[in-house]
Amino acid sequence: MLNRWHGAPWPVSVVAAAVVLVLGYGTVVHPVLLVVNGFNQHLDLPGWLRTYFLLLTIVDPLAIMALLRRTRAGDSALSTSGSRSHALPASLDPTFTGLDAFLA
Repeated sequence: MLNRWHGAPWPVSVVAAAVVLVLGYGTVVHPVLLVVNGFNQHLDLPGWLRTYFLLLTIVDPLAIMALLRRTRAGDSALSTSGSRSHALPASLDPTFTGLDAFLA
């Protein structure tokens, strides 16, 4: 899984590793806080912000997996040939057919 980062510029790898560490901390802390305090934590905050902190319990590990897999936005979008060029984002890729691929 980590070999996907081979060849990436070192500053990018360092930043990604730092983000994974921070998200890893959140992955451990958020469930622990839920077990210790239940849903009674952050009662002084508005409901939308409490919901945000609760959702981090789910989103943090998903973000770690996406970073470790080096998932790029648009990688799942397929052209009619069944593959996509990774050289261009989907919006600039002339082989990307947009919704036509999903509607066919």
